[in-house]
Amino acid sequence: MGCLLSFASFAAFPDLRSHPSNIILFNLVADFFFTLKFFILSTVWYATPSHTRSSLLGKSFHFIPDGCVSASIYGQFFSLASTSWNAVWCYNLYRELENPVKSTKPLMKVYHVFVWGIAVVAVLVIVITDAYALASDQTCWVSASSAASWITNLLINASLVGAIASL
Repeated sequence: MGCLLSFASFAAFPDLRSHPSNIILFNLVADFFFTLKFFILSTVWYATPSHTRSSLLGKSFHFIPDGCVSASIYGQFFSLASTSWNAVWCYNLYRELENPVKSTKPLMKVYHVFVWGIAVVAVLVIVITDAYALASDQTCWVSASSAASWITNLLINASLVGAIASL
């Protein structure tokens, strides 16, 4: 609901779509697609009769019989993108406060390469290591004991440390 209200604000007020507010818009997009995974999962889960729900396990989004491949990739991609955009806007805020006269708009290309690059690298690691698994909450995710999980946690923590350090 929060994402939808924020999208409505960006639609209603065109000035918000300019730099640096557009960083928040990209964060909203990544958050929206990340939470969409859980919306689909819960909708399919509760729409299925309780006595047949065990047949949903191990299927991406509880209805694609691919052994968790697509949901794992989708979830990791948008999870990292969302976290990385949060780090970017914190860093950008720091840069803006440090030198208000100098625009950070030229950094947008670097920000995009950083965010989408991290997300793509994480997906490649997941695909290469075949790290798809059923998580403890019965959703498709990345195996907790895999190299992909370790690398993903490292990237998320590095983004968070960068964001906190920039404050």
